[in-house]
Amino acid sequence: MLTTIAAPLSIVALATALLAYFLARGARAAERRASARVASLETFAARVQTQTERDRAEIARDMHDQLGGLLVAAKMDLDGVARRLGPADEAARAKLAQVSASLDSGLAMKRRLVERLRPSILDHLGLFAALQWQLSEMCTAAGLECTAQVPDADPGYAADAAIVVYRLGHDAIARAIAAAEVSLIELDANVVADALELKLTDDGANAVADPAQAEWLWALNHRAEGLGGSCRLERRPDGGTRLHLRIPTARLAGASPC
Repeated sequence: MLTTIAAPLSIVALATALLAYFLARGARAAERRASARVASLETFAARVQTQTERDRAEIARDMHDQLGGLLVAAKMDLDGVARRLGPADEAARAKLAQVSASLDSGLAMKRRLVERLRPSILDHLGLFAALQWQLSEMCTAAGLECTAQVPDADPGYAADAAIVVYRLGHDAIARAIAAAEVSLIELDANVVADALELKLTDDGANAVADPAQAEWLWALNHRAEGLGGSCRLERRPDGGTRLHLRIPTARLAGASPC
């Protein structure tokens, strides 16, 4: 009788064990597929970001070389015509002056657009100088004080990586400027061991736990992960917030993912 009862129980136990095994195996396989999918999406996102910056740089070069050349040539032609006008051509001279002023405005707008597409200081003076200039420009426009501590020597990071860090810095500064009651923003950049570390501190009233802050931080961290980095935002004990951004130098000096 006991043998008759034990046999079905053994079969049930074996079936249960087999089911658990195959479920666990399926779960591990699904986890591996999900991880591979996430890695593939992150690689794709990094490539899209890299290509976007390359397209911006190409547009900036075309605007500088072609549009800038056309505007400068038109202004030179106008100046030549103005010099040939006689004393009795005051109306024509005034009209030419208006057109020349419009061309000056067009050239100034072209320069601003080119700098937004691809900041020339980044290519000419390097990442640290570009970050310091960006902080100064944005804080001056907002009427805020700022300080920056950056290394004297530029490390010469790959262009595709440097522009990503520059954009991350821009968004971090813009967030700090938008904080309520902010008056001072501080930037501290260092190359520590095997990583680039950026710290951006403000004395504003941003709420770290605010849903909008969490969403912004997620987006910033996602972009930093494209370079193998990470970022975190913390509330300072004496008020304000501090953003920590850390990116491995090997990814900054290496080839782009595109």
